[in-house]
Amino acid sequence: MLTKVEKWMYNEIEGKVRKDITERVTQDVTERVTQDVTERVTQDVTERVTQDVTERVTQDVTERVTQDVTERVTQDVTERVTQDVTEKMEKEYEEREKKLKEDQKLFADKEKQFQKQLEEREQQNRLSIANNLLKNGVSIDQVTMGTGLLRKEVEDLYQAIQA
Repeated sequence: MLTKVEKWMYNEIEGKVRKDITERVTQDVTERVTQDVTERVTQDVTERVTQDVTERVTQDVTERVTQDVTERVTQDVTERVTQDVTEKMEKEYEEREKKLKEDQKLFADKEKQFQKQLEEREQQNRLSIANNLLKNGVSIDQVTMGTGLLRKEVEDLYQAIQA
């Protein structure tokens, strides 16, 4: 799937290619027609008419060549700028994506650390509650059921209280 930038670039390039082909064909046809007309005029008219036609054709060709050169230079500059901008945008995107992945990893690590601390606190709270219940004479089975601790943990805690 193409990104918006790639679609835009594709459309820009496609338009420029069409324009360039049209201009090249126009230039080629113009040059061929101009040459043919010049040869016929040279053969059929006097030196004065030939000179006038030659001046007009030269002016027209000069204008077209100037326009063509200007368009080609503009196209070349546009392509180069587009390429430079695209490369810069791709580099910036890659840097942002890399930073995002680093941030996501950091967040995941922090979340794991927080979860571990939370579990340790919950375990300490269960042990503290179990300790208080055992001191108050509640049975090991009831403490195990009430706190969610393993029977062995409650028995070990009971042994520690008895000692």
